[in-house]
Amino acid sequence: SKYGLDPAYLDWCEEELLIMCQIESEEAVGKVQEIAAVDGLDCIMIGPTDLSANMGYIRDPGNENAIKRVDEVEKAVLGMNLEGDKRVYLAGFAMPHDEPKELKKRGYHMVCGAVDVALYRDAAAKDVMHFRTAA
Repeated sequence: SKYGLDPAYLDWCEEELLIMCQIESEEAVGKVQEIAAVDGLDCIMIGPTDLSANMGYIRDPGNENAIKRVDEVEKAVLGMNLEGDKRVYLAGFAMPHDEPKELKKRGYHMVCGAVDVALYRDAAAKDVMHFRTAA
């Protein structure tokens, strides 16, 4: 996004939006094909940490049962034949038990290495420390 960087952003942003839906519950895993068929959706992103927490494995995102559910989503999204030109991309997060190169090998179109909460937290902590030392 170029929000805040490009003064003309609001003139063109709606033409270039990336509409993503995260799969983070067992219910969503069961409905992934229905979700992916939603008009205007560009990408399905698997949230392995939230999915495993939803399944009762809050401290174990590498749990075998959670990994099986992630595999179901991968196969469903990558194997879809949608009408017309529609194509849904697959995105996910690299994890200690599932490295970026492995995700790419399996067909992921986008691999994230960091999560927004951690990035915001780290930026906020850095900002606080800057002002503490400046005072």
